[in-house]
Order: sequence, then structure tokens, then C-alpha cells
Amino acid sequence: MAEEGILPWEATMRRSRLVRRLSALTAVAGTVILCSSSVASASGGWTVQPVPPTRHTAFVDSVSCRSTTACVTVGQGFPSGRHAYALLAYVWNGTSWTRQPVPPPASSSVRELTAVSCFSAVQCTAVGYYQPSPGTGFLPLAEHLAGGSWQLETVPPPPSATETALDGVSCPAPNWCMAVGVDYSTSAAAEVWNGTSWASVPTPPVGNSSTTLNKVSCTSASSCIAVGQSNDADGTEAAVAESWNGTSWTLQQLPTLPGNDNFLGGVSCSSATACTAVGEYIPTPTGNAKPLAVRWNGTAWATQSFPAGTSLVAVSCPAAASCTAAGTAGIDDAGPPQIFHWNGSGWHKVTTPVPAGSLGASLYGISCLRSGYCAAVGGYFANGQHPLAEDN
Repeated sequence: MAEEGILPWEATMRRSRLVRRLSALTAVAGTVILCSSSVASASGGWTVQPVPPTRHTAFVDSVSCRSTTACVTVGQGFPSGRHAYALLAYVWNGTSWTRQPVPPPASSSVRELTAVSCFSAVQCTAVGYYQPSPGTGFLPLAEHLAGGSWQLETVPPPPSATETALDGVSCPAPNWCMAVGVDYSTSAAAEVWNGTSWASVPTPPVGNSSTTLNKVSCTSASSCIAVGQSNDADGTEAAVAESWNGTSWTLQQLPTLPGNDNFLGGVSCSSATACTAVGEYIPTPTGNAKPLAVRWNGTAWATQSFPAGTSLVAVSCPAAASCTAAGTAGIDDAGPPQIFHWNGSGWHKVTTPVPAGSLGASLYGISCLRSGYCAAVGGYFANGQHPLAEDN
């Protein structure tokens, strides 16, 4: 098992980040060595923005922006000494990031916020998972930001689920959100917030394998796209896309995708007829990851050609002809994070900075506005792992 300062699910990162992370968190051991979280900006239009250090080794997993002066990012801190895992949330005011307290579920020591969606600058919903006590299964977690403070919400797991974790959320209305994830069965987890309470909704099974929905994007309460992968018994994965029509989820037909196995880690819809999903594929059983992108036109999915790169795990499309995708530099994260932009006709790679002293960095979440402003978040390694935030 890898040291706690080097996340075990990230040391061999390929696909199914949430599934690997859940299995690894129950057995993590090692010593965390923390260092200063000071950073330096770099060229390429993107700038590293300092994130306040924590007493944990930490990273942030998702970001949601409503303006250039209003973003929220969430993630997890890994414990040092006798500290429990921390639920992390930071707010961006256009100048700096400030950490906010987040109430954890009672008695839990393992927990994480994996995704956040903000309907307004002052109203956000974050989701994730927690472990009630050592040796028990994971349960879904949701927190709501209103009035400047976070409040814990009750989320019922899907019926008959052995354990459940949420990895994506989208809130297109002030009183409605859709969250997705994994419940370790042939169907994936999905939960709906109606402004008062959360309720589990069924998703279609995919063959005889377990299914994970990594991210979801909703343009209204009656139009959502979720993406992820099915996980076969032999360890291979196949990308999955599902659509929500306001009543039920339906499995969508994806085009033939390259590689021995593949997955989709992020999705963003600028309208019900314009969605982009990104991920990766493995060209051969022992090959290195290559980026993957597919486009939904309201009727069918089609693959997009992509420049050289590795794994993509997040995408944000503020307009039909504008998407920005983010990801990792490689399996060992040695190098700068990956950012690509799509201008409506093709993808091109964007130069990204790394924090001073970084041994490698990854971006796990991105949020872009129609103005062209984007914020991306993740983690970087420098004698431990630290939260990373960049914007342009």
C-alpha cells in the first residue's frame, strides 16, 4: 500500500477513481510529511492561486463557479496523527481562497466531498461518501451551503445497496439536484434532491458487471446526462452514458470506442442537445492511457479527435462551441496538469503552470463561464499532497 502522503488510488491512477479510492481508504497507512503550501504563478494564461494549507495532506476534487468572484471547491484532507479525514471546502472571492468549516457525519472518521454544484453564488450542494465506523460500508453524503454555512443532509442509499458513494452532482434549479455514483451493483447510484429531501432513483443495469456513474450534467430537472463505466469481472472497463428525462434513467448507445478498455470521467452540457464527455482509453492491455472525448448532439454520440495527452477526468462547456477539459499528466502524475480547449471545431492543448517545488500535479475538476474565465482544481505533490487551484 502506498504512503498516505501519496494517495494509493492515485499512485496507479488509470480509471474508476472513486472505486479505487473507496477500497484504498479502508486500509491506508503511513506517515504524512507536510510542507508549505506556497505556490508561484506561471505563463500560458493560467495562474496558480494559493490554497490555504491544512494540517492534513489534502486535495480538492471539484469546483463550481457562478462568477469570476464566486467559486466553491471541495475535497478531502488525509489525516496526520490522530486526526480524522477532513471534509474540505474553500470559497473564492476573486482574490483568494478561504476555507469554510463543513460539519461531518456523526462518528465518521473516513469521509470525502467529491463534487459540488452551485446554483448561485450563495447556494451550493456538495456530495460524497462517508464510513460510519471502521469496517462498515460507505454511505452517501450531501452537504448544502446557504447563508454562508454548510449543513449536513440525510441521503438514503439505494434499496439493497451494500454500500454507496456519490461522485457527481448537478443543480440546475434552486430546489432540484441530481447526484450520481456507485452502489457496487449492476446499476449505478442516483439520488434526487427536491428542495426538501433526497430520494434514491433507479438506474438501468449494464450487463452483469458493476456500474459507476462518475459525473452528471443537468440543464433542467427533466434533462440530465451522466457518464461513467461498467466494470467487468476480468478488470476491464467500458464507458457508459445514461440520460434522465425527468422520470427515469435510460442507457444510451455510445459509438465504438478505441482501446481494450475505456471510461468517461466527466461530462458537461451547455444545452439538452450539446454535451461533451471526456475520459481515457487504454490502446493495449499494457499501454499507457490516452485521452478520449465524445460529443452528444441530442440524438447520438460521436467521438472527437484529440491531441496527445493522458487521462481526462473533467470538462466544462459554458457554450455549445466552447469546452475546456482537464486531467492528469500521467499515471505517476510527474509533470504539469493537462488542460485542453475545444473551440467548436477542434481540441488544442493549453500550457498550464505547476506550483513551485512541485514534483507533479493533477486537475480533477473544472468550471468555466461564458466570459471565458475558468477555474480548475486538484492536487500537487511536494513532500506530501496539497490542494491545487488554477484560473485563467
